[in-house]
Amino acid sequence: MAFAGAASAGQADMFGVGAAAMGRGNGGSALSGESAALFYNPAAMGLASFDSFALGGQLAFPSFPDVEGVEWADGRDGRVMDEALAPHGLHLGLVKRLTPWLRFGLAYTHPGTGFFYFEQEDPYIPTLLRWRNRAHRMALYAGFSAEPVSGLLLGFSVEVTARARLTVDYAWEGSSSADSAVALANLRMAEFHIRPAARPIAGLVIDFERLLGYPRGLRLGITYRNPLYLALDP
Repeated sequence: MAFAGAASAGQADMFGVGAAAMGRGNGGSALSGESAALFYNPAAMGLASFDSFALGGQLAFPSFPDVEGVEWADGRDGRVMDEALAPHGLHLGLVKRLTPWLRFGLAYTHPGTGFFYFEQEDPYIPTLLRWRNRAHRMALYAGFSAEPVSGLLLGFSVEVTARARLTVDYAWEGSSSADSAVALANLRMAEFHIRPAARPIAGLVIDFERLLGYPRGLRLGITYRNPLYLALDP
């Protein structure tokens, strides 16, 4: 009935969580009674009428056209993006009915081995030297869903993922002439620190058929997911 607005965030927000939800185009804010609801809308776990265990994932083989100025760091030939980006992943999940009105869920996502990694040497953009990242991320989800009133479902979950900080100390050296310009980064020190971080997710589902008796099959789902940020300084 309406168009969904695109949002930018972490990799899971782009590729999705759970095979069933990704097969629906990364949708499920008022559809899923499975463990993937811990990510999309934890209140939707209340739609589950029985206990369930889920095992699924994705295999993805992107294809991109050649990009000017992007080359393999070791000088290999070939199209970088086609070979470097492989967002495979695995999903495990469990939904348990504790009482007729209370559900508990647990889920885990594990990334594949694919990395997106390229080196760009452009004298006009010397800061865009390298970029490396997993196509997915490891995360653990746990939460509850309650139905205090028939047709009104509330849910809350926590995503435990990694919070990383990379500290790099380097010096730029450059030279230019009438024909060319060269910029080099001499690395002095690099430190990588990682620790767990909790991301709260809250949800609401209104099932109008169960709440009011009509219209049949109409639901409204609302989700709040604390945003993720990538901070670069300077």
